[in-house]
Amino acid sequence: MADVQLGETIHSVVIRSEFGLLIYAQNSLLHLYANCGDVANAYKVFDKMLEKDFVA
Repeated sequence: MADVQLGETIHSVVIRSEFGLLIYAQNSLLHLYANCGDVANAYKVFDKMLEKDFVA
């Protein structure tokens, strides 16, 4: 559970910065939530991605 909380903190910092628009940052957030087993947040990140690539 602590990993998900840390991930959410990182996510908020990334979104507040301009890094949230980068596909690499979005893929990393998606990967983070998926590895933590938080499928709902992983789906939210995926759904909000403007450009979905092969990695996503």
